[in-house]
Amino acid sequence: KALDKSKKYDWTMYAVFVALGHYTHHFFVILLFFQILYIAYTLMVLKRYTIKFIFKNLFRKNSLSRIFYAHLILAFVLSPIIPRVLKESVVWWGKPTVISILKMLMNFATWIYPTADGRDKINNGLILELNGFDTLIFLSVALTAILSYLLILHLIYSKSKNNLKGLFIKNEKIVFLLGWFAFPLTFALMLSILTPIPIFSTFHYFFYCLPPFIMLLAQSMLDFGKKYFKLILTLFVIVNIIPLYAYYHNIDKQEWEETAQY
Repeated sequence: KALDKSKKYDWTMYAVFVALGHYTHHFFVILLFFQILYIAYTLMVLKRYTIKFIFKNLFRKNSLSRIFYAHLILAFVLSPIIPRVLKESVVWWGKPTVISILKMLMNFATWIYPTADGRDKINNGLILELNGFDTLIFLSVALTAILSYLLILHLIYSKSKNNLKGLFIKNEKIVFLLGWFAFPLTFALMLSILTPIPIFSTFHYFFYCLPPFIMLLAQSMLDFGKKYFKLILTLFVIVNIIPLYAYYHNIDKQEWEETAQY
């Protein structure tokens, strides 16, 4: 909205909420990197501004100056937490593995709540030793994740099948959602592989990537038309009946309340 309307109020709210995000958790800085890249994409690709034009109008009373001052204020507000972020380079989780990457991607689409015995077998890779109920849970969860990502891939294909360039020129909202979802995960994964700082960790640190995932999935369903939308939605509901039952039946929580009472 700030890029579309370019009002002072919108850029002020942008700066406020970005600052709040960083003071909530410093992994939010990855999303800020994407936002800066998307601003550059909007200005240079969509609006076709040259670098010379951008710098020439940076300090004038226009949309470019509002972008500049919003990020200047952010730099000032976020400066106190930068030393802390640099010191916290040692984390408790290890390098990403194929299993941890798949688990992360699955958690965006669904969640698994097996029995205690089934959870141990899944964590140890003993999928073939699961009992009947846990096997149904695992298969339904896997099917939900596969369907979700296939729908998103279909959305990307449908928007770019005639012209890949058209995806970036005529579908900037889809580009924004894809970047919002994929950039933080890709950046964290590459940084974890190429450096000694493994920041590709657990799902809750990248929870801010969930809204664009849901919006992309919804848009992909809607693009199939009313008839097939109902069919796909019904399929998702049926597939998730067993995981939903397991969520309420297989209670998986640490007994902190009982420990405190003891």
